[in-house]
Amino acid sequence: AVVSTQSTGSEYKNTLKIKEFELERLTLLYDEVSTKFGNATNDNEKNAKKLEVLLDEYNTLKHTHLTEVNSLTLKIRTLSSELTALRMGDTDIREIMTVLGSENMACNKEQLAKRLIEISKNNETLKDSLRSKNEALERALGEVQAL
Repeated sequence: AVVSTQSTGSEYKNTLKIKEFELERLTLLYDEVSTKFGNATNDNEKNAKKLEVLLDEYNTLKHTHLTEVNSLTLKIRTLSSELTALRMGDTDIREIMTVLGSENMACNKEQLAKRLIEISKNNETLKDSLRSKNEALERALGEVQAL
């Protein structure tokens, strides 16, 4: 019975040592996992802040580009209107030239010639303006597309 008690006591001591070892191992594992969890939480918070900054920047750029697109759309409409005016001016010039060539209008040729010169100058001014605006528009579109 004494041997059995000593044997049982030895078994309990061995089991206790094993359990203490397991407890120490689990404690170290817990500390490691806890540290990694804390680091992951900090990384998550940093990434959330970065995401917020990037979203703000994205929204700002989106607004800026929409404003630029609207501005360019307005410029296109303006240039189209000017082009239409130029085309109408070309039609006026052709009509005046037809009238100048007719024999019925001999007395009004001087007035018509002055009007022709006036329309021609206006036409050239509008063409130059259109060309300039078209070049500016192409540059602006190139810049927007580059973004």
